[in-house]
Amino acid sequence: MNYEDDIPEEAYEAIFGTEIEEITEEEYPMPQIVIDWIQEGTKFSYYNEFPIMMLYFVSLGQILKDFIRIPVGANTLDTRVHFAWFQTARTGKTAAWKFMKKVLNGTFSRLNGDTQPVGIQEFMTGRELDVFGTLAYTDASLVGTIRRNPLWKEQDAQQAEEDGEEYDVEEFRHIKGGLEGNGIAHFDEFEHSGIFNPTKTKQEILAYFQTFMNGLDSESYKITKRLADFEYEMVCDCRRSMYATSYVPKAFVEIVATTGVLQRAFMFIREVDDETRRAIADMYIDNIGIKTETMMDTDAFERSFEIIFQRVFERWEREGRNPHNVMTIPTEVSDVIRQYYKWMKNDSEGLRDEVKGIAESFIQNLLNYSTILSVLIAVSNQRFTVSVNDAHCAGRIIRHSYSALTEWLNKTLRVQRQSALQTARPDVFVQAYHEATKDNEGLVNRTEIVKKAMELGRLSRAQAYRNISKVEGDLFEDPVKIGQSTYLRLKEEHI
Repeated sequence: MNYEDDIPEEAYEAIFGTEIEEITEEEYPMPQIVIDWIQEGTKFSYYNEFPIMMLYFVSLGQILKDFIRIPVGANTLDTRVHFAWFQTARTGKTAAWKFMKKVLNGTFSRLNGDTQPVGIQEFMTGRELDVFGTLAYTDASLVGTIRRNPLWKEQDAQQAEEDGEEYDVEEFRHIKGGLEGNGIAHFDEFEHSGIFNPTKTKQEILAYFQTFMNGLDSESYKITKRLADFEYEMVCDCRRSMYATSYVPKAFVEIVATTGVLQRAFMFIREVDDETRRAIADMYIDNIGIKTETMMDTDAFERSFEIIFQRVFERWEREGRNPHNVMTIPTEVSDVIRQYYKWMKNDSEGLRDEVKGIAESFIQNLLNYSTILSVLIAVSNQRFTVSVNDAHCAGRIIRHSYSALTEWLNKTLRVQRQSALQTARPDVFVQAYHEATKDNEGLVNRTEIVKKAMELGRLSRAQAYRNISKVEGDLFEDPVKIGQSTYLRLKEEHI
């Protein structure tokens, strides 16, 4: 029997009866707290509705990470959202962080405090939440270091051993790094982190980011490091959520294509157009000398996060502290997520190969985030069962992120390709083709074109062959093999 037969007509229509492109916010609205969050946050960070919204889910996902697990077959997802926001400089990223940080500090103070029920106080002991931020991307600042304890004396340790006594002074001291613990790891100026210029000394930092974004259900998220000077393995227990911001670095495409580290985060990339930048500047100028009556009132959000935390904690307690039983995800929710997966795959079909390969490397992780966001949206709606509405809300977020990525890749790689073509001097090869001997079908021996280009462009043999490999696909039709030789014919638009 097909389970679809049991789905109510209204739900079936919501899953299968609507094109993904036609899904609107009016049909499937976000929770009211998310709408309020966006309205408040954009008072300080103009025209950044989407990334402001993502900061809500980064915050909520972190405070609920210990109480909810999302089973996906043999694998498990936790609720953390790692958000990487790449956008034109001076367009509101810092202002957005000021808003988020104020909410986080107030929320964490509440959850860490002694006003909570005894059960929560006991649970939070040793799991206190805080905000870590740094501009110093070094081993010591991130994962810590080891120092020999000046109080440890080898002679005293040997004497205690001879006497059969315990020597309770540790030989080494582990000085913890900022990533250790719970809360938010905020990386401003992420372009300086080292992942975009992965020299040998920065390779380990790249691995740190990849490691702590692993799921919390196994030990694979813990960062281990053995220091050469000591017979001691250091462990950094980082359960934080990452929030990183930067302008778009020059090496961005290369790092995305070769390392996979950004594919683990929820990424939003945007080059702000001139019209929006002018609008931001106009809003700024209009407010010069005017005191707006707002004190960045975050109390309501702090209290809402506290209430959500308490409700989920109580549910977790009732379920025998089994995080896998806190949320219920019906089959129809999976079908909605599948619809958005198909949309991403279909959207990829029209992309150029170099764009498609990079874009599709993000799809699997976006599926993970679609599932996580569906759960967080359900919780924000005060429910422990995920609905079709929640899945569509999450799907719209995924769709927006993927569309922004493919749009940026299309534009950027096209510009890079055109620049590379101009460097390869395509005009020389067009002229070489016209001066070369052609057969009745307009075919010219590839070797003859190269030799002519060497003469016309004063190129070395190596330069000529290197350049023709760059321009061949754009200037010439598919090569024709005749015997052992390759023949080319100029495309009609270049004749």
